[in-house]
Amino acid sequence: ENEGYVFKEAITNFLDERMIPELCELTSDKINILNSYFLDPICLGELESVGPRCNKFKCKLAQYVKENGPRIVHTLFNKESPLGSLREAAKFLGKELSAVFEETEMCTCGKKFIKAASKCAPSYYGNAVFEDMGGESYRMVNFATAMRNIDFDAAGKAATLLMDHLCEDTSSGKCINSIVEVAAKAGDAYETTFIYDTYNAAEAIHSGDEERMIDIMKKCDNLLYFHIHSYEKPTDKPFGKYAMHAKNFYCDEYCKEGRGYFYPCCMRKMFGDKKMRENVLKVIES
Repeated sequence: ENEGYVFKEAITNFLDERMIPELCELTSDKINILNSYFLDPICLGELESVGPRCNKFKCKLAQYVKENGPRIVHTLFNKESPLGSLREAAKFLGKELSAVFEETEMCTCGKKFIKAASKCAPSYYGNAVFEDMGGESYRMVNFATAMRNIDFDAAGKAATLLMDHLCEDTSSGKCINSIVEVAAKAGDAYETTFIYDTYNAAEAIHSGDEERMIDIMKKCDNLLYFHIHSYEKPTDKPFGKYAMHAKNFYCDEYCKEGRGYFYPCCMRKMFGDKKMRENVLKVIES
């Protein structure tokens, strides 16, 4: 439309008539079964307890989805998207993530929202659940049982720790910006190898020209070693294949000295956070 990108009418009506009024205007002293859809009294009460500064977080998030969601979806997924590469897509997504983090005060209010949601989640039962399950009693009982067994306390702690890492200050702004920069560089290497085959690596592999393959790998801007090394030592260990890929990437004899920028310090801290891993395991086990 002339004023910019918009969702289809059904989605816009849903946002305007149901989501935004509930998330922006409904209060715990006015909520009832007729005027609520996503929230229930317990969860709304918990979300209101985050304090005056963060009380509008859920509203800001809903407004951001309405105002920016159509443009973001169109830019990322429409065949007429102006984005010409994975690098451009990563940079665009990073810009949008930075904007939503700033506009909603995600690093402060997002963490409080996570804690509040994890407290009320075990007893959550909004009208949205009832509608989704068609009012069938056995499905509702199963849902309630599952919600009471999931370790939401551990889930909340893991999510809060993750948010701490993503919000850590770095030379790029926040850690999330550093991760986006890594994604952009990885996108370049992926396209060089698999999309455009810039160095005719497929031909070198099929012809068995080892000298040429080595010359390509020495350029350090491609992922050719995935073809050559990744399946030399098959493993049945969980995530073993991914560990093999990571080792080949970071320990490649020609390029390992320059691979550090693919693994910024804040990302290393995040993946090495023992408490976060332990809480994720608790959630999985529950």
